[in-house]
Amino acid sequence: MLPHTFADDKLGTLGTGLQGYIDDVPYEALVKIFGEPNGETDGYKIDALWILRTPVGVATIYNYKTGKNYLGKEGIPVKEIKNWNVGGARRAVVLYVVETITNWLKGTLVLNEEEAKKELKKLLTK
Repeated sequence: MLPHTFADDKLGTLGTGLQGYIDDVPYEALVKIFGEPNGETDGYKIDALWILRTPVGVATIYNYKTGKNYLGKEGIPVKEIKNWNVGGARRAVVLYVVETITNWLKGTLVLNEEEAKKELKKLLTK
């Protein structure tokens, strides 16, 4: 089991906002790491949305104004999007998301919450 779980409702996203970005991470990689997008989009500015509960709070990963919903036929098809926004109530969610992706790419994805907290603590004290 991954150290994050999917949020089962939108209430967990109240009070969250943009905290940072991840670039050059293909949609398919996010699906392999976090599963299929589980958030309901606005159908206008956002095409894909993941809502995650992490050891450091709720994190959201989403595209913003880059896809077909906002730009029509000039927008990027969702499966070709590579640049994402990361939202949450604290900047630490960005570090968590980046660390999770990095570990997956290195083949060393942290597999339990205790290890995730230790790794995040190391990251935050650097």
